[in-house]
Amino acid sequence: MEGLVFCNKGIEDIVVLDVNDIIGKKGKIFDGFVVFDFEKKEELCKLAYLSQSIRKAVLILDSFSFKTEEEIIDRAGKLDLKGWLNEDNSFKVDVLIEKCEIDQEELKGEIGESVIRSIKKYRQRVDLEEPDIVLYVFVHMNKAYYCIDFSGKNLSKREYRIFSSPKNIKSTLAYAMVRLSGYKKGDFLVDPFCLSGSIPIEAALFENDFPVRYFDKDDFLFSKFIEFDFEKVDKKATKDKGNIFAFDSHFKNVDAAKKNAKIAGINKSINFSRLEINWLDTKLERESIDRVVSCLPDITRFSNKKEIMKLYKEFFHQVEFVLKKMGKVVVCTKNPSEVEKEAKEKGFKAGDEREVWQGQEMLCIIKFEKD
Repeated sequence: MEGLVFCNKGIEDIVVLDVNDIIGKKGKIFDGFVVFDFEKKEELCKLAYLSQSIRKAVLILDSFSFKTEEEIIDRAGKLDLKGWLNEDNSFKVDVLIEKCEIDQEELKGEIGESVIRSIKKYRQRVDLEEPDIVLYVFVHMNKAYYCIDFSGKNLSKREYRIFSSPKNIKSTLAYAMVRLSGYKKGDFLVDPFCLSGSIPIEAALFENDFPVRYFDKDDFLFSKFIEFDFEKVDKKATKDKGNIFAFDSHFKNVDAAKKNAKIAGINKSINFSRLEINWLDTKLERESIDRVVSCLPDITRFSNKKEIMKLYKEFFHQVEFVLKKMGKVVVCTKNPSEVEKEAKEKGFKAGDEREVWQGQEMLCIIKFEKD
């Protein structure tokens, strides 16, 4: 069997790490998605339940290259859906089209009709609100994938993100930054600009093997057609391990981060404090931190560039003090050249630098280490 998981563009390699860590399979990277082989359907359920980097998980029924839209529609009528559709359940079709000039809504209707016509013994029931089975059709350039949706929801959204900030990044990107830093369980990690806590929370979930969907596990679409043993997975979870520090100069951000961490169920594994960046060296000992992961303030037309540049300078000054010699720094910014300038002056060299996409917004994630 083949599985496919969608993700933010730019973090596909992190998804491959997740696939390997969670189900022990190797993934093949594409633009915004990863494909992999697996043996049991329960493995795809486990990946959907535990992965912190993906948006959706689907089982591939058929994949093929095409030249015309009619080829896609014709293929729908030839799908083997005996193990999925029957007289007692309902279905609907969802379609995602990328880099291809095909009308998404029109194709959705045509495929649905083609599937219904292909079933001769009965009239397949359709339910657009709460279907038992979702036939997920993904068209990317000149290739189409017919899939069964296992997740049934956007897995990049977090139930704990109640108290938010307009400057937040998606939790999937926060998790990707943590993994990109090389964070290992037991490492000391600090986020000096924690906003509403996405980075430390995602680090704490990973540290504790605590399922990111622990509190909304009943919403998975796969629960309608597979009996998955959630309790077996949950037995490995803890709630209080971690050497994770979440700081911010604004009390409202620290308060929001605390509340979100409590909702996530892992607040006891994070140390929260209101702290100005220039006081970091008074809170942490020299060379005591393995990973610094943070979203730096951005230079915008509404901000004071000189003040932001001073923050960058102070950030790398403080990080140089608290970071271990082999430690790593990962930052997210919209001003990479300015950040790299201050990093270089403080003896840091840039390694991995990548563009990531948050919807239509492009961000830059950079990994630094001591030169």
